[in-house]
Amino acid sequence: MSISLRDFQHVCINGGRTAWRDNIGIVPALRESRSCLAVSPTGTGKTEIFCAISRMAQKRVLILADRVELVEQTHARVERATGLQWSMEMGDRHGSRSNWFKGTVGCVPSVRKRLGKYRSDEFGLIVVDEADLGIADSYRDIYDHFKEAKVLGVTATPNRRDKVSLEGAFETLAFEYRLPEAIEDGWLIEPTQLVRVWTEVNLADVRGKGESMNQGQVSKRVGTDKAVLELVGETLRIADSRPTIIFAQDIAQAEAIADKINDHRDGSAFAASCKTEDRKRSAMIAEWKRGGFQFFVNVNIATRGLDHPPCSLVVNGAPTGSWPRFMQRMGRGTRPLAGTVDGHAGPEARKAAIAASGKPDFVFLDFTDVSDRHDLVHPDEALAGEPLSERDRRCLAEVRREGRLMTAREAIAKAKRMAKEQEEEIERIKEASRPKLLVTTRGQYRAPQRGENPVQLGERGNFSLTPKQIARLTQQKYPVDGAGDHELRGFWKDYVHRIKSGRPSRAMENFVKSFGVPCPESRNAAASLLDRLIAQRRARNVEDRR
Repeated sequence: MSISLRDFQHVCINGGRTAWRDNIGIVPALRESRSCLAVSPTGTGKTEIFCAISRMAQKRVLILADRVELVEQTHARVERATGLQWSMEMGDRHGSRSNWFKGTVGCVPSVRKRLGKYRSDEFGLIVVDEADLGIADSYRDIYDHFKEAKVLGVTATPNRRDKVSLEGAFETLAFEYRLPEAIEDGWLIEPTQLVRVWTEVNLADVRGKGESMNQGQVSKRVGTDKAVLELVGETLRIADSRPTIIFAQDIAQAEAIADKINDHRDGSAFAASCKTEDRKRSAMIAEWKRGGFQFFVNVNIATRGLDHPPCSLVVNGAPTGSWPRFMQRMGRGTRPLAGTVDGHAGPEARKAAIAASGKPDFVFLDFTDVSDRHDLVHPDEALAGEPLSERDRRCLAEVRREGRLMTAREAIAKAKRMAKEQEEEIERIKEASRPKLLVTTRGQYRAPQRGENPVQLGERGNFSLTPKQIARLTQQKYPVDGAGDHELRGFWKDYVHRIKSGRPSRAMENFVKSFGVPCPESRNAAASLLDRLIAQRRARNVEDRR
């Protein structure tokens, strides 16, 4: 049985160039080193890639996954794709060593416990699905046992939450393809709505920050009756008949959300977590895929490997500062319906096919708190393809404040341009302020003495601003009309100081004050305050129209 591959999948396997970059390819990489990594977003066919590689392998193959559902799903798909028999190593299922089987799909804990039954040369290739987990000791024990086996890791999120590099487990990056690139190429669906809902939940006093927040304290705040009602009310308002995944903070919140939804739409929701009995959980997920339930409320179950293309509403009810975890959640909605994009030549044809399909779009709904103490991931950032720098995030907040109609990816691109321009301007100012050689009365050059500065002496202090700099000051609402060089330099120093110190820009400060409230000293706090003020104004406008 042949496996039909897309153009970028051929590049992933054999190497070459996509529209975005050159790639070594898995096969050339494994010729030169023991291990390699392939990065491709959720919904772009990572399973088909390692199925094709498995068919090419001369010796038997071991495929590793970390959960029951993933092992069962991968086993079914790999048998269907390769047309060959595979054994399973998990629980009461014991993998076969017979050559009748092309290989084994195994759950990591089970394989690790049963390594003694396998020879060290039993497998020629180990495939690690969700390879960002592949640096754990449980995986390393398996690599060490099968010393002669090559190791291929595939993942959509190579940036681990703990910032540990995958280079320790994978020697070569064989292929890289990012979410915004796959959307631009027409393979995945771009969310038409990235909705951030400001709730009355306040995480300001939660210990830790960003990814290190105290999860127990977060659970207490997002699990209150009022917080659950807010989430359920907004979800039901948007959901209509969309198949929906809701990510909850903990089991108590998940069950409360499902109960409230069922109060409004009887029998439409169920909750599941790692504590749910395996068979019951699998049966309920299968029923949701068949349409028996509309809402699947989960705690860390649907973040990895769950494939259900009809899902067109993803709700994030668990605040996180982790970009990889946020990406995994968003990836549940980006997949188009089966058969929609294949067979079309070119990105525009694929995008048109998606627009005409039964799933032309999807909505991502993100619930966040009223404080700005924690660096929670913004929905727009997920479409950047990689975690944003602090400067990128500040510029993205400024772009959103402008209120212009643009897609999330356009906003990100503009924010990155702004950040780059700011960095260039800061470097220019730094260069201008560095001490220069001074001219003596005899026309000779000497270095400045202690306490002397060319700017103070007038050597570099009387520089004139460029038209681009003056345009930037105008954009930031500085009164440049009629201002002399001295005043313009003062404006520019104020502008640069605000950027370097994290204070709100002058334009942002004026905008906040236009609402009749004082502006916070922090740029992020000012941006969050503006979000709430604008949302309140829009709500009042809607009420007035009614």
